[in-house]
Amino acid sequence: MKLGGVAQVMDFDPYNIRTEEGATHLIGELVMADDGRVFRYAVAGEALAAGYLTTEPTGNVLLTNMAVLTGAKGATKITFTNAATTTTAGYYDGGYVCVTYGTGIGQTYRIANLAALVSGAASTVYLNEPIAVALDTTSRIDIVASPWNRVLHTATATLRPTGVPLVAVTAAGDFCWLQTRGIAAVFSDSTVAAGSGVEQDDSVAGAIQIIVEADYVVNPRVGRSYHIAGVQNYAHPVFLEID
Repeated sequence: MKLGGVAQVMDFDPYNIRTEEGATHLIGELVMADDGRVFRYAVAGEALAAGYLTTEPTGNVLLTNMAVLTGAKGATKITFTNAATTTTAGYYDGGYVCVTYGTGIGQTYRIANLAALVSGAASTVYLNEPIAVALDTTSRIDIVASPWNRVLHTATATLRPTGVPLVAVTAAGDFCWLQTRGIAAVFSDSTVAAGSGVEQDDSVAGAIQIIVEADYVVNPRVGRSYHIAGVQNYAHPVFLEID
């Protein structure tokens, strides 16, 4: 695994979207602007509106506790028996494999490539890092997508917030930067007092709302309103604290 600090990207432009096929940065790559704002590189799962909160896509809960066939120490691939589900090629690139049970339990690896899955068939997931502890047929794995791969506007409070685009993103598959920290205009579904905490809204897709006690456990916190009180159906300044 290669470790490093916050990336300094020479061609970073949060106001530019890319519609051509193929990412120019790692999905989820984090960069910091010179004023301290933080952004993540993402793939849109649908058309996105400027100033509206995005979330991770809904996960495939069937890709859990799958039986390992082979996973040698030092190898960069795991062969496993797929669950009764299919996927498209590349959907889990940049995501993660977690060893959930048996030999090697507790290991986590980033996915370099995963071909389209055929229901119930033997499949191979390729990893960015070599396997530290060999897996065997007692091992079980979960596969999850990167939170920033195919982001959406949702009103599902249990989905992780992933940031706010500063410009409209045209269509699913477009590449963009999402702001995750610092001051940004974010659409609100409620009146928010200056300095109040804000959370992901659970009724209007892409909106935020003032934190209320009843939602505190479930709805993810997004940040705080800035020194200007927020008005419902406006996009007043919010200090994002997603990252």
